[in-house]
Amino acid sequence: MKKEYLVSAQEMQQYDRNTIEKIQIPSCVLMERAAYAVAMEAREFLKEKENPRVLVVAGNGNNGADGVCAGRILKEYGIEAQICLLKTEPPYKEELQRQLDIAEYYHIKKVTPKEICFSGYDLILDAIFGVGLNREITGPTREMIERIENAGVPVLSVDIPSGIDSTTGKVLGCKVTADITVTFGFYKRGQWLYPGRVHCGKVVKAKIGINETGFFENKPDMFTYMQGDGEISFQTTRDPMGNKGTFGKVFVIAGRKATTGAAVLCASSALRSGCGMTAVFTEKENKDAFLCSMPEIMVETYTPGEEEHAISEKLQKWLDWSDCVVIGCGLMRDTLA
Repeated sequence: MKKEYLVSAQEMQQYDRNTIEKIQIPSCVLMERAAYAVAMEAREFLKEKENPRVLVVAGNGNNGADGVCAGRILKEYGIEAQICLLKTEPPYKEELQRQLDIAEYYHIKKVTPKEICFSGYDLILDAIFGVGLNREITGPTREMIERIENAGVPVLSVDIPSGIDSTTGKVLGCKVTADITVTFGFYKRGQWLYPGRVHCGKVVKAKIGINETGFFENKPDMFTYMQGDGEISFQTTRDPMGNKGTFGKVFVIAGRKATTGAAVLCASSALRSGCGMTAVFTEKENKDAFLCSMPEIMVETYTPGEEEHAISEKLQKWLDWSDCVVIGCGLMRDTLA
């Protein structure tokens, strides 16, 4: 198994700066390597197609510049690539303008959003937003993303599908659902956390020069162990001076006497997730099952018919104690009393 870091947007931006400013790999070199990785993955995807056509949908930032660069590389390999800029008029960001200037020499055609007929393409390169997106998407950009979603054409996303928060996996108003995501340097948290995970498709991590050398005493807080292409488990960096209370308290409200297993499975899952302490509120008949199977779990019970205020007091005590509450497993649809 191999340790793989899962970085936040802020961490990735810092490692990118460290690589450029401290290690002194120029940004244009990193971009060329990133774009080459995207182009080669696209080329592999299209290898069975005859005379394939690719549409690069580019935003105004570095992600868009990566996409334009990848389109130019694809043309070098004999694949027709066209560019659609969502910002239809200059001025453009510096890196994007540089890549557009280069693309001019390679005679790569540009099309406007209004001209696009998606059915004429075999692959869309989604290069609209990268890891820096932190706001809800609105306006014409949202309209384009919704068009891509409904186009029925395979999508390769550059670094992360547009619309996905790269730290949390949250959908920021709308999103691209990719068949393939080519990410750079490190996996992003939002690629593995839901709902972002389901929109990334196959995630390919490309080596472009940004690696652990660029941490400079600031390692990511989250990592996972992977074997081959499979995700094994999430881990977070723990305080070596911490204690069980440091690592989170989970309160599980679960299980009637007829559904003891649901409560036991839920509580054991809480422990396996890495929390420091777990308490369970369940029907009295379930207590022995917990004490026999998981003696480390604290158990609070109630009896059907018990007065409502007594149940409320017990619940409030544990709600005040906990950091996280799980409710519902095996409770059934009737009332507690």
